[in-house]
Amino acid sequence: MAQAESFKLPSPARGQGFGARPGSQAQPPRHGLKGETPEPLLLAPVRCQPAGPLAGLGTPGTMKLPGHPAPARSGAAAVQDRRRSVLLVDDDAVLLGNLKRLLQAERPQWDVATAASGAEAIRILRTHPLDLLVSDIQMPGMDGLALLAEVRQDPALARLPLIFITGRDDRASVREGMASGADDYLTKPFSPEELIQAMDARLRRQSHEAAPAGGDPELGSHLRSLLTGRELEVLSLIGHGLVTKDIAADLDLSFRTVSVHRANIMRKLDLHNAAALAALAIQASMA
Repeated sequence: MAQAESFKLPSPARGQGFGARPGSQAQPPRHGLKGETPEPLLLAPVRCQPAGPLAGLGTPGTMKLPGHPAPARSGAAAVQDRRRSVLLVDDDAVLLGNLKRLLQAERPQWDVATAASGAEAIRILRTHPLDLLVSDIQMPGMDGLALLAEVRQDPALARLPLIFITGRDDRASVREGMASGADDYLTKPFSPEELIQAMDARLRRQSHEAAPAGGDPELGSHLRSLLTGRELEVLSLIGHGLVTKDIAADLDLSFRTVSVHRANIMRKLDLHNAAALAALAIQASMA
């Protein structure tokens, strides 16, 4: 891996960030989609009866959703101080080089590798242990979605966090990627601060991910086989009584991104409201 070096990163044009096309109209950077009105916190006793993919797992029971605050979060310093290995994937050589130099300057203890294609990324992933993957979606040959599918199908790589980089006109691919297990995404043009914040947040959450220690072990194992790492995080926070707005703040995501994860969890588990999700999380000792 390349060692850190002193450099002065070329500043993006005023109002533009990394990934902006020359001559494009300046727009403020965005991380995720616009929010919506959050749902009210449910406090009534609820009964969880697993159905669909969860049929036969767990013991139904009546429980009250707790109103406890989110689990304690460690600061970004804990992520910055640890040695991490990350892989950046993009067919734009200029952008790729700028992003690598940025991370080497801002996070000198990280090992930063790069790949110019999805196929090259797969070769690196299968020979070097990594903590985080950041990939463009639109690339020739194996694009970001095909790379994501390959990663999620490989048992050795299936839990690797992935952040997508995408253009503003590629919302359909973003939705497909999130539904297929991507953890987050950044929309071009984005600022250096946005990229670092997203990567720090993902690595910070990864540091605190843990398998359920009690409750129904069969249910916990089945949940981990059905849901992505990010979906398990969202489900755990729902179990702690957080609504979508608070979950978005805790995970450094947009309201809309959390809503997409929540909808995917309901679809995969064949459950239909936040109360049932919370009861299930409690039952599996995720809350």
